[in-house]
Amino acid sequence: MLKDLAYLKRLIKFAVQESPLFYLSSLLALISVFVEILAMTSLLPLSALATHQPLSQKSLIVRALSFFGQIPSVKILLLTFLGLFGLRIFTNLAALGSSLFLAKQFQGRLAAKTFDMVVRSYSIQDIEKKPAGYFITIAGDETSRAGTVISYSAQFLSVFALAAMYYLAIVYQSPKMGMALSLFLVMSFVGLWGAFKKSQALGVKRSHESKTMSSLFMDTLGGLRSVKAFSAEDYVVSRFGQGIVQYTKTLFKAEFLTLSSKLAPVAFLLVVCFFYIVARPSSYWDGLDLGFALTMIIFVMRFFPAAGACLNLFIQMLAESKSGQDVTQILHDADQITSKPGRSLVKPVEQLKVNQLNFAYEKNKTVLKNFDAVFDRGKSYAVKGPSGAGKSTLVDVILQFYSLQDGKIQFNGEDIRQIDGKSLRKHVLLLGQQTTIFNDTVFHNITYGANYSKDQVLKACRLACVEDVIDQLPQGLETVLNYQGSNLSGGQRQRIGLARALLREPDVLILDESTSALDTEIRQTVVRNILTEFKNKIVIFVTHDPVVCQQVDHIVNVEKVAFEGRSPDVIEIV
Repeated sequence: MLKDLAYLKRLIKFAVQESPLFYLSSLLALISVFVEILAMTSLLPLSALATHQPLSQKSLIVRALSFFGQIPSVKILLLTFLGLFGLRIFTNLAALGSSLFLAKQFQGRLAAKTFDMVVRSYSIQDIEKKPAGYFITIAGDETSRAGTVISYSAQFLSVFALAAMYYLAIVYQSPKMGMALSLFLVMSFVGLWGAFKKSQALGVKRSHESKTMSSLFMDTLGGLRSVKAFSAEDYVVSRFGQGIVQYTKTLFKAEFLTLSSKLAPVAFLLVVCFFYIVARPSSYWDGLDLGFALTMIIFVMRFFPAAGACLNLFIQMLAESKSGQDVTQILHDADQITSKPGRSLVKPVEQLKVNQLNFAYEKNKTVLKNFDAVFDRGKSYAVKGPSGAGKSTLVDVILQFYSLQDGKIQFNGEDIRQIDGKSLRKHVLLLGQQTTIFNDTVFHNITYGANYSKDQVLKACRLACVEDVIDQLPQGLETVLNYQGSNLSGGQRQRIGLARALLREPDVLILDESTSALDTEIRQTVVRNILTEFKNKIVIFVTHDPVVCQQVDHIVNVEKVAFEGRSPDVIEIV
């Protein structure tokens, strides 16, 4: 529980730092509670007048009316009660509205910050360790859960203050009833502890099932072509359907348990009161101060819903905190990654040198072993080798997508570990085989958020041999492409990607099978255009394509031998 409370503290601290509205919402809640207590206090003199008893001059309402020159009559007291209760409704609505706005604003900012941290700070290596739906769940379900916790915390402050004030009012009016109430609260807390533990377990189960469903959903959409190709629609639909059924059952159990925990204490109290009334003789009730009794009943009836809501909110906050992923820890980890020092790569890259590079995804399963290569400015290279030889791994380490494990990589003689990754990737650009297409215009898909003119974009399109394709689109560069570029062929998508890469004119251009979907004639033209345009740069093709290999200056042949027990990888530069 201490861990859950610590998480609650971090969430609330983050909410307070992100929005001063938290203070306003809390203040409105406290004002609203105070107004209700005043409204209920006005019932005491009203009940005294109704039963023809003298008014107590200690009453706050009586003194307040006297201060304003009003005689406490039934009419005045009724108007006072209605006015105060109307103000209670208004201030409560304002408090609830502000807390709701705060929770949604907090959720949005937390989701945006989480997404920002994941995109900017996490390495590809760290992201690939997680299932497809993990980060989607973090930025979606988990930030929503965190927003719910903040909403609960704002409501908790209000109902806790309300319950506390009613409790103090009851103790003040009748110490004996206050003692009985305290005993009942202790018994109720002990009885509800089991419900709390069960609620936590259901929360953990719900979170796990939600992540499983999110991952299955995204994996299916991302691999829908494969699903349809293997006629596996029934399989994935059945799995998702079964998972959703189980998820809804868990939701029902959790919410029914919450509902039961709210009603059980009140039902128990009613049973106790019933037998207490039956056990007392009639003479006891005949001498009872009816006005006082009615007021105390109202106080008690208002206290228990507030106390029940307070307990329920506390249980829900702890359950949500325990069942959810600690999003504040993710932000902290990302901040730690971001804060690592790294120098900017300022000068153009003249040389990229790889020395004695070793890399393994798993222990005793080496992908690259004692790899040596030098890539100089003004030269073009084709990195080739069998599948699994480590060609793409080499590129990922160069781009800092994966951490350097052993060996050296240097840019202009400077160790890659001393260079800031974002700065590095402004000089070294990788274009893969699959081009990511957004549901946006062709122009924005090529500029990709950077500031380039239309003439610069058109030049890149000519180099990538995609200009004719764009001219045939309904609105040319302003044509909006479908999700994942479904209104383009594979080769057209690759050429859009090539234009995107060529537009940036990096010092080192790495093309990992980036021309594989192009026709032979177009591929030859594109490669020739790249080599001509980037003759003073470093161009590296990762490919098996003989068309490409015939046009470059050097071939780096990476032969994987780590699993065969032979000598280290053989590097041939022709």
